[in-house]
Amino acid sequence: MASPSSTGSGPQSTSVIVASSPGARLPTSLVALNAGPLGAEGLAVRLRLSQPPIIVRVAEGHVLLDPRTLLESDYPAIKAALQAAVEG
Repeated sequence: MASPSSTGSGPQSTSVIVASSPGARLPTSLVALNAGPLGAEGLAVRLRLSQPPIIVRVAEGHVLLDPRTLLESDYPAIKAALQAAVEG
């Protein structure tokens, strides 16, 4: 099975849960992944169940990854989780 491809990224915003500032948004850039035959929900579930869990969201048929929340040292684990999720 082919690996998911990045379909783009760009300026976005994400919700911030802060009692003193309800509805606040934080600027970020998202990486959108094309999940291929797994479908966005299928890939998202596999990533969320991976060890370590990769927290993603789904929008408009794409799996969205927010690199703002990642350390560079996390990249190998994320790559491995993506490969394992796609290979099943």
